[in-house]
Amino acid sequence: MKLRTMLQNAPDRRGKQGQDYALRAISPAVNDPSTAISCIDQLSRILIRWVSRAPLRVYMHGPPHILRVVVFWIGFEGLMDTAFEQIRHYSKSHIAVSLRLMRAFDDIADTELSPQELQSLVRRAQRVVDGCAEKLPKIDLFRLRERLARLERFCRKITQWTRATSDDELVHAASA
Repeated sequence: MKLRTMLQNAPDRRGKQGQDYALRAISPAVNDPSTAISCIDQLSRILIRWVSRAPLRVYMHGPPHILRVVVFWIGFEGLMDTAFEQIRHYSKSHIAVSLRLMRAFDDIADTELSPQELQSLVRRAQRVVDGCAEKLPKIDLFRLRERLARLERFCRKITQWTRATSDDELVHAASA
């Protein structure tokens, strides 16, 4: 029973449900961008909590030294795909939804991500802008490009700071 509850509350499952609600909300039949925006906010909160926690155990042992269970948890890329990729694809003509996606990427970037994960966020944001270039007016694209540039600057700054910090640690370790 405990395993079932753990799997039911897995972030990829909750992310898929939020994505489904958002996709229905931006469908032509419903056309409710505010619900899609609420779903994006909830999905970004789930992702922020997931990446902020300690890594989960993959190997679980029964009595000491006897491997009982191997759990393959979904990674950052899988969670991002599950949560946002279809929303990005179907929101190309919704500026409010696309802007909220960019804000979600900003919020997620504020957590402690690796340089590779930060670059993944920038690539995803670039795909939002590229997809919207086909359907939105130039003024809306300008707003999206501003947010993309801000995210790129932030990620570049964090990556440089991370490199400088790790270089300092190496110097201190070598001199000790």
